[in-house]
Amino acid sequence: MIKVEHLKEKLISQAQEVSRLRSELHRDLLMVENERLRQEMRRCEAELQELRAKPAGPCPGCEHSQESAQLRDKLSQLQLEMAESKGMLSELNLEVQQKTDRLA
Repeated sequence: MIKVEHLKEKLISQAQEVSRLRSELHRDLLMVENERLRQEMRRCEAELQELRAKPAGPCPGCEHSQESAQLRDKLSQLQLEMAESKGMLSELNLEVQQKTDRLA
């Protein structure tokens, strides 16, 4: 009977460890995605700066104005995605910390 209890405890412990490792993996994947989004955002910001540095043309519907508007939209989208990723990352870090504390 003691052996069964010991095996149950071991199984629970291993299940918690698997859960913690999955959380850490998910966190790591989010960190990689977050870095990719940061790089893409920096690229878009640089392109936007280049477009802003160019003299404004007389036609508001020209290709550059449209491209600038598209880049602003893309930048806003990337900033939103990065904020969401940061939020998820914070939640996962907290979850990992809580699970680590429970295992300690």
